[in-house]
Amino acid sequence: MAFNRKVLFIVLLLTVGAAKLGAKGLPPAEHLQVTLLTVDQGSGVDKRFGHTIMRLIDTRNGASTLFNWGTFSFDSPSFITDFVRGKLTYWLAINSYQGTIRHYRDREKRSVYEDHLALSLAQKKSLLALLAKNMKPENRDYQYDFFYDNCSTIPRDYLDKALKGAFYAFSRERTPQMRTFREVVLRDLAEWRLLPIGVDAILNSSADRHLDAWLEMFHPLMLRRHLLEMPRVDADGNMVPGTKLVTASRQLVKGGSYPSRRYGFQLGFGIGLVVLLIVSFGAGISSLCLRVLWALFALMFALTGTLGCFLSWAWVYSDHLVLPANANLWLFFASDLVLSLYCVYRSLRPLGATAFLVRSYAFLHFAACCGMVFLYSVDYFVQNIEHTVYWLVPLYLLAFARLMRRNISSLSS
Repeated sequence: MAFNRKVLFIVLLLTVGAAKLGAKGLPPAEHLQVTLLTVDQGSGVDKRFGHTIMRLIDTRNGASTLFNWGTFSFDSPSFITDFVRGKLTYWLAINSYQGTIRHYRDREKRSVYEDHLALSLAQKKSLLALLAKNMKPENRDYQYDFFYDNCSTIPRDYLDKALKGAFYAFSRERTPQMRTFREVVLRDLAEWRLLPIGVDAILNSSADRHLDAWLEMFHPLMLRRHLLEMPRVDADGNMVPGTKLVTASRQLVKGGSYPSRRYGFQLGFGIGLVVLLIVSFGAGISSLCLRVLWALFALMFALTGTLGCFLSWAWVYSDHLVLPANANLWLFFASDLVLSLYCVYRSLRPLGATAFLVRSYAFLHFAACCGMVFLYSVDYFVQNIEHTVYWLVPLYLLAFARLMRRNISSLSS
C-alpha cells in the first residue's frame, strides 16, 4: 500500500507542495470531477496489497490533482523502530497525474483502474472541504495503521462523510469476500512461501476479528469491489435504487499478472518434519547425522527464540494492535536463544550425555506444547493458531522428546 526506498525519490519529484496548491486553490465544485484510481497488486512484498489514490479533475481545462495517502520516508533514522512500534508517520502527498501513471506503467508495471464518481454539487463541496482541511500542514501527517488507517480507509471515510453516511450504510448490506484480516494478509503474501509462516506467527487475535464489508475495505481492491456496486446518493443521504455511483470505469495502465496463491504452510512444515524425522532416527547410528541433528536444533531454537524475544518486546513497547498478547508465546520462548547456543556447542561435540538442565528445560517446553494443544482443543484461544498447532507443534514435540533423553544418540534411552 506504500512506496519503498527504490521509488521514494520519484514520489518526491512527483509531489507538488500542498501549500502551493492551496495558494492556487482546488477546482470549484461546479467544475469538479472526482475519480478513484486503484493500483493493482505488484511483484514486491510492499506492493501486494494494492493502492488507492483520489483524483480531482478540473473540467474547464482537464488539470488533475492526485491525493495520495501512501507516502512515508525510509530515510528517517528511526524508521525501523517506528515501524515496529506502530509509530510510523505517513502523510498526504499531492502528486502529478502524468508522472504517477508513468511510474506505475514503466517502473512497477502494475495495472491502474479509474472509476468516475457521480457526486452532487453539495457532495463535491463537502469532499473539497475535507480535502482542504487535510492539506493544511498541521493535518498532512498521520499515524499509519495497516488495517484501520491507510491509503484506502481515508478516501473511504471521506466519501462516506460526503455522502452523509450512505457508504457505510450500504456496506452493512454487503457480504465480505474475506473472513478475517489474517486471511487477507496470508493470501496476498503467499507468493513468498515462508514469509506467511512468520507473519502468521506474529499476528495476535486482533487479526482474527470478523470482517464486515466496511472493515474489508482497508484493502484497496476490496474498496473498489464494493464501490462499483454502490448506488448514487441523493441530497438527504438516501441511496437511489437502480443507479450506480460509479458512472464510468477504465483501465489506465495494463500491468503484469500477479495472482494470489494459497499459502504453503503444509509444504514448509511438512518438509521440516520429514527432514527432522530422518535425521533424528539416523542419529542413532551415524555421527554425521548426530551433528546435523544438533545443528537443526540450533537453527530451530535460534528462530523460535528470536520470535519469542520480538513478541515479548512488542507486548510491552509496540502500539500495533496485532502484536501484543500473542498466544504463540506458549511456544516461542525468548530463552530458546540460550538453548540454541548449547545446540551449536553440541553440534561440534556431539558425543556424550545431554545436560540435565537442558533435559529439564525440554520437559517444560514439551509440557507447554501439550498445554497449548489442549487449550486449543477446548477453544480457549481467541487467536487463530491453527497453523501453529497442526504444523509447528509436531516439530516441537519431536525435538523436545529427543532432547529429554539423556543420550540423544540413543533411540531407546
